[in-house]
Amino acid sequence: MEHLNRLVKTAVLGLGANKTEKAISRASKAIGVISEIMDSYHHSALKVCEASPIHHDISFTNDLEKNFRSAYGM
Repeated sequence: MEHLNRLVKTAVLGLGANKTEKAISRASKAIGVISEIMDSYHHSALKVCEASPIHHDISFTNDLEKNFRSAYGM
């Protein structure tokens, strides 16, 4: 929701001196469509993926083994 508010504010600022009630209303109605277009562009063209809600534990065992082998020439 906050992202949509930011898009509306950006669209209203982009109107410049032409800020009338009709222009602001038209810009705010278009935000939903603009948001969908931006999301589809990010997913298809830029290959941006949604963040995974699962946090994985970082295992340093492999790093430790690599450092040990490189230090002792194994």
